[in-house]
Amino acid sequence: GGSSKVPSTTKSNNNNNNNNNNNNNNNENDHSTQSSITFVNRPFPLTTAPLHFARLRACGFTLIRFIVTWEAIEHAGPDQYDIEYLTYVRSILEVAAEYDIRVYLDPHQDVWSRWTGGDGAPLWTLEMVGFDVESLRECEAAITMESYGRGNSSAERGWRRSSSNDGGVVVVSDGNGNGSGSGSDAIGFPKMIWPTNYFKLACATMFTLFWAGERFAPHFMVDVNDGDDGDGDGEDVDDKNSSNDGSSKSNKQVNIQTYLQTHYTNAMAELLKHLIGLPNIVGIGTMNEPSPGYINVADLSKGFGQSSPAAGETSTTTGATKELKYGLAPTPFQGMCLGEGIQQNVGEWSNGLMQHLLGRADRKVRVDPKGKRAWKECSGSDNNGDGGGGAGGCIWKRAGVWRMNPNTNTPELLFPRYFANVDFGVECYLPFARRYAATMRRIWNSSSSSSSSKKNPLLMFVELPPLEFSSTPFPKISSSDSNDDGDGGGLSNAVNATHWYDGVTLFTRSWKSYFSYDTRSDTTVFGYKNIFKMHCGQLSDIKKLGIERMENSPTLIGECGIAYDMRHLDGLRHYGTCGNSLDQKNDSSSFGPQLAAMDHTLRCLEENLLSFTLWNYTSDNTNEEGDLWNGEDLSIYSEGQKCGLKEEDGGGLFIYDGLRAARAFVRPYARCVAGKALVNTFDMRKGVFLFEGRSSGGEVERGVPTEIFVPKLWCLKESDMTIKVSPEGSRFEVEEFDHWFIVKYWLPSNSGDGEQQHMMVGDTGSGNEDTVAIAAVEDFASEFEFAGGDDAVHSFLCKAMNSSMYGKLAARHTTGDNEDENDEQPFHINLHFSLPLTSFRRFRTMTTLK
Repeated sequence: GGSSKVPSTTKSNNNNNNNNNNNNNNNENDHSTQSSITFVNRPFPLTTAPLHFARLRACGFTLIRFIVTWEAIEHAGPDQYDIEYLTYVRSILEVAAEYDIRVYLDPHQDVWSRWTGGDGAPLWTLEMVGFDVESLRECEAAITMESYGRGNSSAERGWRRSSSNDGGVVVVSDGNGNGSGSGSDAIGFPKMIWPTNYFKLACATMFTLFWAGERFAPHFMVDVNDGDDGDGDGEDVDDKNSSNDGSSKSNKQVNIQTYLQTHYTNAMAELLKHLIGLPNIVGIGTMNEPSPGYINVADLSKGFGQSSPAAGETSTTTGATKELKYGLAPTPFQGMCLGEGIQQNVGEWSNGLMQHLLGRADRKVRVDPKGKRAWKECSGSDNNGDGGGGAGGCIWKRAGVWRMNPNTNTPELLFPRYFANVDFGVECYLPFARRYAATMRRIWNSSSSSSSSKKNPLLMFVELPPLEFSSTPFPKISSSDSNDDGDGGGLSNAVNATHWYDGVTLFTRSWKSYFSYDTRSDTTVFGYKNIFKMHCGQLSDIKKLGIERMENSPTLIGECGIAYDMRHLDGLRHYGTCGNSLDQKNDSSSFGPQLAAMDHTLRCLEENLLSFTLWNYTSDNTNEEGDLWNGEDLSIYSEGQKCGLKEEDGGGLFIYDGLRAARAFVRPYARCVAGKALVNTFDMRKGVFLFEGRSSGGEVERGVPTEIFVPKLWCLKESDMTIKVSPEGSRFEVEEFDHWFIVKYWLPSNSGDGEQQHMMVGDTGSGNEDTVAIAAVEDFASEFEFAGGDDAVHSFLCKAMNSSMYGKLAARHTTGDNEDENDEQPFHINLHFSLPLTSFRRFRTMTTLK
């Protein structure tokens, strides 16, 4: 879950899973504890895993996006892997396999690391580059919850002037009265300000070095043992660094880019080594939401605006960069100067009319680091000196990007276009992704005893920066694997895993059905129909990336979801009370906005028949502390929401206990389709599911069923379902399981080409077009097909979770895709649920927010 981004506790107390550390996700002062922290019990203890996985299966989720971080694996230092954690991960995923849950591994990061406002990389990466992490806040090089209050923003200055704690301990809350303090002495950490770290010195520098250090910091060399050739092949570095007689090999140097990429790749390779043989591993991502850093910035003195896109590119692929300006927003050059302790006049931005309509900062603020520097001083014993990497002041000053003018003693920008005109996707991301994929697959297929892992290809889930922040066009990625080992060729068995959120709902923590904002055109949008059309269009553009830029590769929306800590008209968070009686068709209640917002997100995805992973499922979420990371609260499950239902209470509803606004995401779906899906929709208000498909009418397709998953949240007994199918002569049957039904549908044996098949469970007069693209799949990886697939007959839409995310992954065979629709046979399935009033009251209780 969201808490998987932060350690559970220290190894000396790793049996205690109570992470009540007040969202302490940065911990910039815990240098001495890096060897003793542990991520064991993230996402949940092994003892509770069966219940969590059973709950996920009851919701219909059969694929999890499982979060791991580089820090969790290699926090103690370079090449020092946490074997206890890796063993724990294998044990957790073995339990997932027992519940027929497949796994997509997610190497997660946000804004590089906990010390730069997010999660991901170990502390030693920042220290190796030369950052003094204890001074980043004063220099506006990073903003973290733990350091907030020491910065230069108007809010922080005002707090210091009025607070009785001035000069003492900074007391921070998450803005809701939670965190390391509350009351008049607490300062509220702004919601959703953490992504602004992508545009601050520390994070931007680290990503620039990771992707393009050889190009932009060629002077930054790192000492490595001779055996560590920096090829990122996943081999044991310690083994390679010793000669046969046990003596250490001679040292050499590699560029910081090679060093960082090699250690990141080797850490993920070490993870795969511990998972070899597990039959439920589907694939692995390259990196969650990678950032280009300064790469392709057009002018360092004018913000993070990008160089012009390549000629002929469309708006779908260029994704013009929208720098996220919230709070103090130094330009790149100002950030470099502040990092050296030089005062600057910096624009301070709000999310109001000044920014979005006038494009101007609210005010200018004089930022004075007061003697602090973001960089460590260079010691005389530093073997890198002022010609290499490590300590020694600003890397970009040493690279010649800027200098202190000897005549005026003021900072002078020498090369404002130093990072310009670089295609991040083509020149930086793809070469890394190919080498990374080659290493992952070499490790995965290395064990001769792992017949199951060698049977199915290891899928690569491709993520680039979110389109709102994209610096350069989405690259063309060939599906050819002829040159996977090198810098040329394509990336075989790849999945487009671009992210999408309803940004207005996410950032404002409120549901507005009448107003939104289109990031593609920079225009406001009014009216729900226009908002729905706009969001569907955004998702359609993402889907086209897989088709047009990745040679018909499938698309899985890697992240989507809603904030549950929504503010209502009175400005306060509203959670319902367990046992609150609510009208099933009246969503204007205290939890109505969450239901409406989640249903809207699913409807937009369904309209495009898109698969997705829903962020998130955090097992230790509470209504008070949220996801235990940066004050976020997006988890569909909360310990604070449980009503104490027991299995012996009967009815099977206990499994949903703790879910929030469950009616919006626990939905029927077609999990297996004999043909091609056309419509897969659920009307949450009316309780009506409609599926429409098309079949070529072949003998094989008539012999296998289309299968519909029906959760017992909506239908406790088979008699509560009304099922209608077409064409005439079609047959169906219903199988019951502990927490769901499977409705199986067969085409009639005498059906001819061109007939439409129809199955409806629900009111045939519904007319609602909500589509849900989710499904459970047997032998998932082997059934996953790409362009040019074989003659298999089933289409699959795979519903997934995320270990912090739920999701649905489309895995559709190409059967019928290239055939004339006139030769295909349509069919319909319609289901209507009429829950008894007593049952409805019970599940309403559980979907009410406390």
